[in-house]
Amino acid sequence: MFYRVSALLTNGYTTSYSSIVSATTNSGSQSIIFKPGHFVRTGTNGNRTTPISGGLSVTLARMDSHISLDINNKIVGFCFPIFWSQMENPNGPATSPASARYDGSWDGSGNSGFALIQALITKAKSYNPPRSIMITLNCAGNGVSNNTNPAFPSGFAPSYLNSSTYAGGCEWGGSISGYPGVQIKYWNNNVQARIVDMVSAYYNHFGKDTATGGIYLFDPFNEISAPTLGTFSNEELITSMTNTLLPGPNGGLRGAAPEWMFWIRPTFLKGNTANAQYQPLFNLMQNSYIACGEEDTCQHDLIAGATLTSAQQNVHQSWGTSAYRGNSTFNGGSNQGWPNHVALNDWTFICNVENAELGASGNTVAVPPAIQGSGYPQASNSFPGIMNGAIQVGASHIVWFTDSDTAGPNVNRGPATTSASAPANPTGGPNPGSSATRPNLVDLLTGNTSFTGVTGMPIPNTTKPPSWP
Repeated sequence: MFYRVSALLTNGYTTSYSSIVSATTNSGSQSIIFKPGHFVRTGTNGNRTTPISGGLSVTLARMDSHISLDINNKIVGFCFPIFWSQMENPNGPATSPASARYDGSWDGSGNSGFALIQALITKAKSYNPPRSIMITLNCAGNGVSNNTNPAFPSGFAPSYLNSSTYAGGCEWGGSISGYPGVQIKYWNNNVQARIVDMVSAYYNHFGKDTATGGIYLFDPFNEISAPTLGTFSNEELITSMTNTLLPGPNGGLRGAAPEWMFWIRPTFLKGNTANAQYQPLFNLMQNSYIACGEEDTCQHDLIAGATLTSAQQNVHQSWGTSAYRGNSTFNGGSNQGWPNHVALNDWTFICNVENAELGASGNTVAVPPAIQGSGYPQASNSFPGIMNGAIQVGASHIVWFTDSDTAGPNVNRGPATTSASAPANPTGGPNPGSSATRPNLVDLLTGNTSFTGVTGMPIPNTTKPPSWP
């Protein structure tokens, strides 16, 4: 079935995308499964912490609450950020017996390894229609409190990484791209080799995404955001990716899991060499059929000729997003002549929408503006929102954070929140000024038109890249 979406762009004109709509747009035993759509990131208590932080039962209950409100079945699946320490035995390659390396038996809680992932898959596949799951390996511990303890953070990363083989495994105790916390040294070649090992083990155990099981997408980093990382090196990252993580279609991540989607968010590289390194990084990603993405999705440009308030002008851009769109200059660097992948439609882009785009700095403060962008989810020329940014990059997937219930759009982000003391719906959102009827983010995603002003949020581009298997 074909359909055409007329999508409002923030430069003041409209464009159209023609695409085939289906649950899976490919076939063949070694084809990459491609399921464009909306995904929600839940069970995390607000930021990048993991299902274990609220208990697995809390995560499963939140999944149920989302699906109960998804009246038009627009939620394709769920995204779960998971610490590496929950994915692999602390002894790593030295685990004995070898079968215990990933099975989750090391903590006996059911909140780790294969046991954890199986519980999430089982719940996702119990719905009608079945949903898919994404896993984000949380290498950037933005949800971890600032670790000034000199001891290795074994609750975040498996202890075996704490050796010279892995350059100490983690960096912590200071500012990580503006966030306090812990950072796994994912730019190290040997660390990347262990990520490939993990992907291979989970792919062999769970397989490709189907109606009854499997994993859909794996995100190996969370994001690359490295301006302040003390030991990070752009050149080391590119060399390690070339040799280990992204050597091409038959090795690294792609060779380990040929039917999975992968997603890398190259938000910011480091220092003066960053612009020069984007094209090599993009080439590696494209050659291994890795989706590009960004961490903070909101409107990227102002609407030409429109009169906007300061809240509406709160735009956001990153190096990775700018490079993907072929912008000639950004942040003082030059990438003249780079391809505009949105116009070429030769790649695919995944948007991430987190706390910063969905709310202001405090749970009691209504948006707009949010920390990044207007805080308004829907697309509009008169009041640009998050979906305007997704349209600008031609997004095929959008991942929405739905926890921290009172800090989101129209005050209520989560599916179950009602609060008489919360501020009224802000201008620009459905039912502006109302404090009685508050559509939450799931109502907007699914297009619940029983709420005044809900128009639906169609995915801008659902076409699988033509070069992908």
